[in-house]
Amino acid sequence: MGVIRRYLKLTMMVILCIIGSALPFILVAPIIRVAFKHHSRVAFWVAFTLGIVFLAWIGLTPIAISLLSITLTVGIFSEIFDKFKKLFTAGFISLVVSALVTVFLTQRWLMSKGTTLTLRLQEQVELVIKQAQQMNSMIKLNPAHLVGQSPSVLVALLILSLALALILESSVTKLMKLPMEKVENLNLLSFRLPDSYIWIAMFSFLFSFWNFGDEFLGLIATNIVNVMVVLYFLQGLAVTETFFVALRFGFFIRFMTYVVFLVQLFFLVAAIGLIDFWVEFRKRFVRIRLNP
Repeated sequence: MGVIRRYLKLTMMVILCIIGSALPFILVAPIIRVAFKHHSRVAFWVAFTLGIVFLAWIGLTPIAISLLSITLTVGIFSEIFDKFKKLFTAGFISLVVSALVTVFLTQRWLMSKGTTLTLRLQEQVELVIKQAQQMNSMIKLNPAHLVGQSPSVLVALLILSLALALILESSVTKLMKLPMEKVENLNLLSFRLPDSYIWIAMFSFLFSFWNFGDEFLGLIATNIVNVMVVLYFLQGLAVTETFFVALRFGFFIRFMTYVVFLVQLFFLVAAIGLIDFWVEFRKRFVRIRLNP
């Protein structure tokens, strides 16, 4: 009976992910993470593979690819991290594999429709720019430059999905009434990028503006900057949450603050994460809590 119940819950998780993939697809990442932690590896991969194949079979190939990208990101990360406990190694490998598979399958699907990924992105970007210029004629954007940044947009979305999976793992586990002992005990408040990343961020930022006349170099640097902004945003969130904990802010204030940060102050939070390399805010916040 317990085995049947577990497989029914796994089936329900797959169905939720199939439905959720039609929405902002990164939101299903926590469910995928919980499904991986509470079921056997074989059951996990078979169940989600069947769900993805079903979506493709009924003609929802874009949604199938979206679900596959998140499943690969969270699944490969979980496989590697659970075995080796190397957060950044697991994250890097899972992101690279997922991004490459996503681009390859999307390109194959679009070619079957008589177009290519680059052409489709160009069309969509030009449409968005045209709509923006109708609202404000002063807006001047280069479609080719924006299309060239699409790799970093994909990687950024996958990074955010993985972050959501880890941040909300405990909450989703409780919501689904699953055993809490299988939840990974990660201290996300101490999340800090390796010191070497600061040099990657600084040099990529420099070359994104000063590319020695090489547009391709500038485009690569811009893509790296975009990814680094997302990574330092996550570090900035960890700093912000440590500040809230130190001052014992309530749930409502924290929730509203995060809404404002995500919508209005994304780059400010990323700047806080970057400055934390020199200032070490969290050590100061801990001292505030210990010496009120």
